[in-house]
Amino acid sequence: MSRAAPGGVLLIAEDGAGAAHLLRALALARRVETRACALLSFSPATPLLGALGAHAEFFPGREPSNFDSADWNAWLAAKIDHMFRAFAVDRLAYVGATPPRGVVDALAGRHAPRSFWVRGARGAAGAGARAMDMLFDAIIEDGDEAGSRKADDAVAICRVPPIALFERAELFTRQDAADRLGVATPRRRLLVDLGALGDGAAQQARRAIQAATADIADLAGYELADPLTIGLPMAPTPFRPLAAFPAAQFYRAFDAAILAADEGAAHGAGIAGLPALIVADAVGLEGKVRAFLRPTALKARAARLKAERPKNGARAAAKVIAADA
Repeated sequence: MSRAAPGGVLLIAEDGAGAAHLLRALALARRVETRACALLSFSPATPLLGALGAHAEFFPGREPSNFDSADWNAWLAAKIDHMFRAFAVDRLAYVGATPPRGVVDALAGRHAPRSFWVRGARGAAGAGARAMDMLFDAIIEDGDEAGSRKADDAVAICRVPPIALFERAELFTRQDAADRLGVATPRRRLLVDLGALGDGAAQQARRAIQAATADIADLAGYELADPLTIGLPMAPTPFRPLAAFPAAQFYRAFDAAILAADEGAAHGAGIAGLPALIVADAVGLEGKVRAFLRPTALKARAARLKAERPKNGARAAAKVIAADA
């Protein structure tokens, strides 16, 4: 007697503007080897995942769609319930911060599967957060601390290293990445990715970075286009614009990076061995960039990354999601 095929996995990514949670969800989908996966995301970047072989559906966020909150959540719950049935889903993983009411209502429906909440290691605290935890069969926290524990309310919490889209072996080599991007130059290459900053803060950061690098003759600067605007004119930048998605696969083409505050991007850079300065705003940035780009400082950072060999928690998290109950 043959065994029935295992049910599918639905991954829901929270993003409203960027694509950080979307890429974390994709990282999990790529490593669930025994089950079919579908993705649902509020990120406008969702259609780009089709080129990567993923089945991903876009669901407009509440504010961009201008829906009343109750109506939008009812629509979301109905969409999720439809995907439960269409893909024979028996596992759901919500990737992001606090789940919206539509996800909660779908989990209370008659087709509700086993459920997991994938969130940062600094998960919310307090009675309200514990009540939300109880809606899921398990919590997966990705961060610097790995291991598992039981919360006071007996919800299993599994901690894994930060989740990144690629393993180091999957990245393009330095030469291949440079050729694909057209950045062949004998000078050192600086990658600038300010997509997680608002427009005003990003412009201030560009000016600070430009001032800090203007007198470094052997440095060439490149700025990544926001994935949501690929194919459209970029905001004015003093650096050469690049369009690459997902950007992490090209990290090895560069010698250093300045990245807007995004844990996923920072960890992806670490896996690639790329020294990165993580910025949240432009305050004091010129001095920080000068210190970061000193050859001795960069060399020390690169050596530390090589020694540490940052781990990727995607496979461990996917194993928890796909495991038989």
